[in-house]
Amino acid sequence: MSEPITPDRKRSRSPGYPSFSLQEAIRRAAALYKHDKRNPVPVAIAAEHWGYSPSSSAVMLSVATLKKFGLLEEVGGGGSRLVKLTDLSLHILLGTEGSSEYRKALQDAALRPQVHAELWEQYGTELPSDANLKRTLVIEKSFNDAAASDLIREYRDTILFADMASSDNMSGNATEETQKEASTMLLESSHLPQMSASPIPQKPQGLKRYAFPLADSPDAELFLPSPLTAENFDLLKAMVQSFLEMSKPALIAKKSNQEPRAVD
Repeated sequence: MSEPITPDRKRSRSPGYPSFSLQEAIRRAAALYKHDKRNPVPVAIAAEHWGYSPSSSAVMLSVATLKKFGLLEEVGGGGSRLVKLTDLSLHILLGTEGSSEYRKALQDAALRPQVHAELWEQYGTELPSDANLKRTLVIEKSFNDAAASDLIREYRDTILFADMASSDNMSGNATEETQKEASTMLLESSHLPQMSASPIPQKPQGLKRYAFPLADSPDAELFLPSPLTAENFDLLKAMVQSFLEMSKPALIAKKSNQEPRAVD
């Protein structure tokens, strides 16, 4: 549970890391290339290409993540914030899949985030268990628990996608708790965090329950640690907003007597 900030205690802020894997970052880069090729594009237009409203907090998370992978850069100035695809991004998008040049570009992008480069230098293909790696991230690299868990999932996915290690080496020996957390935090199609679609039988320990009445339907429930830091509030807002936008077609019934389909 997060603790209130006091004058003698600074808020725990994790180092920067990608919000989703390289595979998803390339998918979003491809959406920009499809619509605007190599031209600079306002961030608001990029948001539309990704299926977001320009005011969505998820837009800036996407821009930041593509920049961390070296796939996007900011250009120009003035009143409009512009972004464009980098040369590395174009090498991947226009390269021949399976070629040595394509594989090299993927691996270059995979290690562009500083924390990725540090983990690769320290462990290579022999990553420790999730629990052991999480301990290292929290103690040695000042990550908080939630950020460490998110990074571990994203890093393993990215290294596998870039063909830098086998699935056996990247499995992490995840515990049942870790697997459950992963299934309820990620949209399979987008690698963006999601909330579980299945009912929760009881309030998890240390969390506060919030119920939201719905018309002709059971209440929607949300469990949150209390209090939240300002940083975690903004992150939660972005994740919930992303979940609702990305899963709207699956959650909304097509007919009045048809139940919404759960997102696996």
